[in-house]
Amino acid sequence: MARELKQTRPSVSAVPDLRHVDLHLIRVLRTLLVERSVSRAARKLGQGQPQVSAALRRLRELTGDALLIRSQRGMTPTEYGQSLIEPATRLIAEFQTLFASRAPFDPRRTTRTFTVALPDYIAAPLLGALVAELRSTAPLARLAIRPLTSDAQAAEMLEAGEADLVIESNVIRSGHVRFAVLFEDNVASVAGAAVVGDAPAMTVADYLKLAHIAAAPGSGTRPGFVDRVLAKKGLARNIQAWVPYLNTLPEILAKTDLVFTTSRHLAVYIAASGPRLVTFTPPVAFPKIRYYQMWHNKTHTNPDHRWLRALVHAVAKREVGQRHAEDRPR
Repeated sequence: MARELKQTRPSVSAVPDLRHVDLHLIRVLRTLLVERSVSRAARKLGQGQPQVSAALRRLRELTGDALLIRSQRGMTPTEYGQSLIEPATRLIAEFQTLFASRAPFDPRRTTRTFTVALPDYIAAPLLGALVAELRSTAPLARLAIRPLTSDAQAAEMLEAGEADLVIESNVIRSGHVRFAVLFEDNVASVAGAAVVGDAPAMTVADYLKLAHIAAAPGSGTRPGFVDRVLAKKGLARNIQAWVPYLNTLPEILAKTDLVFTTSRHLAVYIAASGPRLVTFTPPVAFPKIRYYQMWHNKTHTNPDHRWLRALVHAVAKREVGQRHAEDRPR
């Protein structure tokens, strides 16, 4: 008479060597316990009976339990074997979920919060259009705008996952950050109509002698783009004020003799926001200002991030009227 296998549950301290356990063995375990037959389990698994019998022996050694025993109706799970069906089923389902293909991103259904960090000199003209587009195409999503005052802060926010995108005119030089050119813009100045006078006849010397106001968001009086370009040409303008709050510029320019030089899209926006303000092209040959959107490598392939980047590109192209460049990894 064959020696009957023990039906004792292994003790908690008897930890099996899991290096030899894989998902297939768990599938064999569940199939055997559900089918209650080596032959039926073999057919369902598409394997030969000897292979399934060998797997059952391994499972019995690992668990210290017979798992399946003979009964009047054939094979039946032991009490411990029966208790393994549910966790084995759950493990298989979780494994399949873990490596399942991601469902296509649906902006109409997403409820996620997108976070974009950008300085206010970009936010002012573009933010309204971006929010409107997001409300139209992803009505259940939320948009969080974070202020940006330095390149170091931008890199930290992307690394920490505190921002999905950074929009800036300075590229973050990091092997972990990717960027795409969002748009290019010319340099323009804005001031009160009485201050500018005959702008076409303005010389470089005339321009430099004007009383200028400069933007200084978080950087004190550190030279910005305009002053760096002038310094390379051996020139310097007459800066009489620095302001970190660009929303105050329309009122300041309307009430003073100050001139503000910036990107044309922002100059036009400011001129439209204040009384008797006009824009003009300064006589200095400034290069175009290039603006970028930047993101971390870890989000590069995410469908929702790809959608957000495409949305921002489309809004910038429409609002500024410039064709954007393709994504380029750093």
